[in-house]
Amino acid sequence: DWRREMELRLPPGENPQALALARQLRAAAIDDAQLVDAVLAMFTEQSFGYTLEPPLLPMDNQVDAFLFDSRRGFCEHFASAFVTLMRAAGVPARVVAGYQGGEINPLNRTVIVHQFDAHAWAEVWLEGEGWVRVDPTAAVSPQRIEWGLEQAMQAEGTFLSDSPLSPLRYRGINWLNTLRLRYDDLTWRWQSWVVGFDRERQFQLLNTVFDGISARKFMLVLLASGLLVLGPVAFSLLWRARRRDTSEADRCYLLFCERLARAGVVREAGEPPGRFAARAAAQLREAGDEICRITGLYEQLAYAGDTSPQRQQAALLALRRAVRRFRSNPRTA
Repeated sequence: DWRREMELRLPPGENPQALALARQLRAAAIDDAQLVDAVLAMFTEQSFGYTLEPPLLPMDNQVDAFLFDSRRGFCEHFASAFVTLMRAAGVPARVVAGYQGGEINPLNRTVIVHQFDAHAWAEVWLEGEGWVRVDPTAAVSPQRIEWGLEQAMQAEGTFLSDSPLSPLRYRGINWLNTLRLRYDDLTWRWQSWVVGFDRERQFQLLNTVFDGISARKFMLVLLASGLLVLGPVAFSLLWRARRRDTSEADRCYLLFCERLARAGVVREAGEPPGRFAARAAAQLREAGDEICRITGLYEQLAYAGDTSPQRQQAALLALRRAVRRFRSNPRTA
């Protein structure tokens, strides 16, 4: 079918030596599985080598140049050459890219996957088995798969050779390595609980905190928590809104008392506004009506707590204007 044809497709006119080799191996193999083993044995027994610094291959016929000339490369070279031989021999095959290995962060037990953990291998279609994974790199450099890239490249000295300042090169320095792992842990926590805090994680957190609580109890807890948090806030806002006009009324009344003091009528400490108004009106007869009116407006604002906001605003405006216009006549009785 068309899917099989896709996994057998090769660039026309490319790599004639590899195609000839595939025909030879195909003729000597009993079945596809034996053909796979033959190619892997060729990589193992002949002078192929794994390196991170392979020689530069030509633009054309790269598989031929790798198989018959350089024979040195990394996972992509071996996977590509293997798939070319398989397809040329009539076996559906494909290159698969991913990651192999990683580093466990002991602070959070997550696996740190680095870019140098990138790996390429192959899959072949075997009759009766389907897609089977084959890693040609393991045939050439088993330590690359079993130990990881860093250990495999110790002898060659090419691990992170192009990144001299990478903290991964200094994992032997304990304090520096601890600092690196802590930074990775902070990054992971930021990504998990801030950037990636989606609805699924929200439910996960709630299930952890309220494990075993019924839906009804959970709603009651949620409602009580909301009241505990929002109740004081709402009360504070209402109290401030209610006291705002009274505070301004106090300032107006103090200004009014200062003007009366300049006229010779001083309010005594703790003297009620009504009694002070009566005493001031008796001494300043011509201003008596205005003194009583201003005092009445102030008492309405200061003590009439059940007055509507509209009436309070109107009273405050009237008090402000009355105090501004007030000019006492110092004539006394």
